[in-house]
Parts: sequence; structure tokens; C-alpha cells
Amino acid sequence: MNRRHLVRSAAAGLALLGLGAAAPVDYFEVTKQIELFNAVFREITLSYVDPTQPGTLMENALDGMLSELDPYTVFIPERRIEDFRIQQTGQYGGIGATIRIVEDVVLLAAVHEGGPADKAGLHPGDLLVEAGGVALSKKTMEEIGDVLKGSPGSKIDVVYEHLGERKTLSLTRAEIKMKAVPYSGMLDANTGYIALSSFTETSANEVRTALQDLQKQGAVALVLDLRSNPGGLLTAAIEIVNLFVPKGTVVVRTKGQMSETDQVFKTLREPIAPEMRVAVLIDGQSASASEIVAGALQDLDRGAVVGQRSYGKGLVQQTRPLAYGAQLKLTVSKYYTPSGRCIQAFDYSDNARGKRLDATKRTEFRTANGRKVFDGGGVDPDVLAGNGEVSPVLYSLVRNGALFDFARTYVAKNPAPQQIELFRLKPNDYNQFLTYLEQSKPDWTSDLDEVLNDFEEFTREDGYEAALKPSVEQVRKALLAARKEQLQAHKAQISSALEIEIIGLYGYERSQAAHSALASEEVLQARELLRNKERLQQILSAPKG
Repeated sequence: MNRRHLVRSAAAGLALLGLGAAAPVDYFEVTKQIELFNAVFREITLSYVDPTQPGTLMENALDGMLSELDPYTVFIPERRIEDFRIQQTGQYGGIGATIRIVEDVVLLAAVHEGGPADKAGLHPGDLLVEAGGVALSKKTMEEIGDVLKGSPGSKIDVVYEHLGERKTLSLTRAEIKMKAVPYSGMLDANTGYIALSSFTETSANEVRTALQDLQKQGAVALVLDLRSNPGGLLTAAIEIVNLFVPKGTVVVRTKGQMSETDQVFKTLREPIAPEMRVAVLIDGQSASASEIVAGALQDLDRGAVVGQRSYGKGLVQQTRPLAYGAQLKLTVSKYYTPSGRCIQAFDYSDNARGKRLDATKRTEFRTANGRKVFDGGGVDPDVLAGNGEVSPVLYSLVRNGALFDFARTYVAKNPAPQQIELFRLKPNDYNQFLTYLEQSKPDWTSDLDEVLNDFEEFTREDGYEAALKPSVEQVRKALLAARKEQLQAHKAQISSALEIEIIGLYGYERSQAAHSALASEEVLQARELLRNKERLQQILSAPKG
């Protein structure tokens, strides 16, 4: 390879990878691997015995390469750019409905209040049969989304079933704006509550508006609920922290391989609630931007964190434009809260493959008041509250649609209560759910069930079925008994999830959020903490001595 060709190829490789001259890159190795890839791709597409699909081959190759990195670095083909934009803006053109697939059946999980589906009389729990002339059964979520979404003003015919009766509707798509704040309100005369479900372009303004409204109603304390909030835009997190801390305060720092990713982000405005007492609710599904808000307010001793330890995503992504309308979402840096800690809980280096970092090796940092906080494992709450991590049995029930199916049967048999947000399961309702599992969902599975089924298949293939069948059956009976014990052990957690599902079918997302505010033990504990000024101050102060 001559020198001119090497330099030209290296430049092309650097442009493809989005690398600058400052990066410690082995140019020859980059060029070598690109040329090898190009050669293999060319030979396959030109000479393989059967016709190939170059686009599919390339996407699979890119996905395979990126799978060696962290799960947040992904290739976004042009056809998926709209989905990515929706995540950023919270807006899209469609019928205003959320779908769920249960055993190849497409169901309406929720309808957005005031959207085309809602106005036309579609209800959560309805079965979607056909849309735009396309049968939806056995389609993927992406395929169904492609059918339902479209330009505002365009029409689509929908065939659906409501309580067993098949109907047809013509819907006019509209611009759907998903609220980042599904609910806010007063918990008592002095304490406000804001539920924030995502960090989009509108999140900060929605929180600001809700906070100002609560202040007008007399709120001098606030519960900011970030439970199950997966995060989103870094800028939205900074603006939300800015509502409570002075202008010029460092909220977060980012550091990466490239010098331009090393940045310090400070608040740009004067706060609107500088003296308000704040409690931030988090759980194991609070991630990314949620952890920036919780971690920053904790490090600055500006608010107490209540709930469970957060997920632990301390990585920052940027999008890089590629050819033909595609994009690369690339992890470029880690973020550090004001104390200097990085809350990243998982190691994605070559040998670790996404394992959780060793909890015994977490490094100690100090908040503004000198309190101890630690890196490498998410944000630890100041006050532990709630049911803990999602139990495996609840995960299985959600994944297999058992909760949603039971909720549909429950709502069909029981009229909606007057105050949906205050709905609670009666003592016998949980027993009915257990009976439903035995009678209607005997095949709902856990990971252990699947492993056992695979093992049984191997015994048949290898000729050991007769010899091992008694042992397999014994294990299966033991597993069934253990699963029944788990259903009782995690009754409170499962019941709470069931209530949320049922409320969603009776009403809208705001009813579910209101239920979380009014019936949640974590919210109650946060409210009581904010009422007790001395205890709150004690938590936010460094221990004496």
C-alpha cells in the first residue's frame, strides 16, 4: 500500500468514525480493518451463491459491531429516525394510542386523552385487528408503529374489537404531544407533587409551569417523582435542577476520550424556588437524566433522595449524522455529579461485558455539606422506601401479559369507581388473580421454566428422555410450588402493579400518576419527611464528629 493511498484511506476511516486528530487512534489498524470489511462485503454481495440483501447485511454487521460496546451506542437507519425524534421531542403524528402485544394479539394499552383514538371512542383493552388494510396479528411493534403513525391530517381505517364486537372506524391522524408531566397536584396544604415521566425538549417548561402553579396554591415543599423515568436530554435535567439552585451552579461535568466532550454544565438562570424543601423519588428504573437531577440535588444538599437505589447509567450519548439520512448514537463520555462521582454501575469493557461494578470498590465522595456519597452504583437514597427491585415473578407476569389480561377481565366485570385514582384492590381480588393464573394462564413462564423446557428438549434429542423424565417432573413440581410461594411473598408489589394496570384501563395516564401520588407509600414517606423540617435538615447535614 503506497503512502498516498494509506493517508486517503485513513482520512476516510476517521471521517466514518467521527474521530478527530486528538484521538489516540492507530490509523494503520483502522485503515486495515476498513479495507478488509469492504473486501468481504464486496465478495459476498457480488459472488454469493444466492441473491443477498446488502442493506440487511450491512445493518446486521453494524449491529454486531456495536454490540461489542455499550447498549446505548446504536446505529439508527433512516427509517427509524422518526422514532428517535419522538424520544427527543415527545411529539409524533398518529392516532394517539399505545399498543401492547400479548401472544401475537395487538391490544390498546392506553389512549392519549383528546387524541384521535380517544375522540373516536376506542378504549384501553380493545383489540386491534387491522389498520390501513394491514392485518396486525403477528406483526412486530416497529411494524405496527409504522402503520399507525403518519402525517397529521392523513386518514387511516382501523378494524378493532370492543368486548367481543368487531367495529370499523376511520381516524384522522393528529400531532400527538406526550406530556412529560402526566400529573401534578397538592398532597396537603403545603406540599406539592410533580410526576415527571421523561426528559424531552418540553420537560423543563412543563415542570416549571407545574411548579409555579403549585406555588400559587401555597406549596412550600415539593415531592419530585422520578420513579421509572428512564431519562433523556441532558439539557432538560440541567434546567430542572436550575429551578432550585442559584445561577452559575455546577450541575454536571462530562469527560470522554475527545477533548471537546470534556465540558462543565452550569445553571444559566436564577431559580424560581430557591427556598422550597425538596424530596426526589427514585427507584431501580430511574436512569440517566433522572440520576443527574437526583445526584446533583443530593450532592448540593439541596434536596433529600427517597426510594430505592437508581439504575446507574452514567454515560452520555451524542448523535452523529451518517450518509443517506442515517445516524449513529454514540457514547462519547461519562458524566460526573457536582461531588465528582460517576454513578455508572455497569462495566462494558472487553472483559466485563456489562457486569455490575464491584460494590466493595465504590469510591467515597463528599457533598457540599460534607456528607458521604459513593460512585459506581447509581444514586443511593437518603431515605430507603418502597418495595425494592422488581421481583423476577412480577417481571414474568408483566412480560407474559398476565397482569394486563387479568386487568381487562376485571374492568369488563366491574364498573369504574367514582374516584379512579383512589382505586385499591379488595382482599379477595388478589385471590381471584391467583385463580385466574391457574385457570387461564397455566403456561405463563419464567426464565427457569424456559431453561427447564430447553433441558427437556435436549434429553429428547440425546436419547435420555425416559431416564430423566421423572427427575424433570420432580423439578417442575418443585418450581411450581416455589412460584406459588413467590406470588405470596411479593403480593404487595404485584398488587400495586395490578392496580396501575386496572386504573390505566379505567382512565388515562394522569389517573395512574395520580394514584402513584395518592396511594404510594414512598410518596407518603417523602411528604412526612418534608413536613419534619428538623429531620430533613439533619439528613442534609454532615454527621458531627
